[in-house]
Amino acid sequence: MRCGTVAVRPGELVAAGQPLGRCGNSGNSTQPHVHVQVMDDVDPFRAVGVPIVFRD
Repeated sequence: MRCGTVAVRPGELVAAGQPLGRCGNSGNSTQPHVHVQVMDDVDPFRAVGVPIVFRD
């Protein structure tokens, strides 16, 4: 996420299509991109990955 552009807060409910922030790039990449990880707990030692599906 581009620094300073995140438009939601932890725990906030979001709707499909709602902007979450702006995409950016860093390091050795030529194009903006986002890595997504969905978990069932905020504690990374207890959390389990949750399947995620994108429409279209």
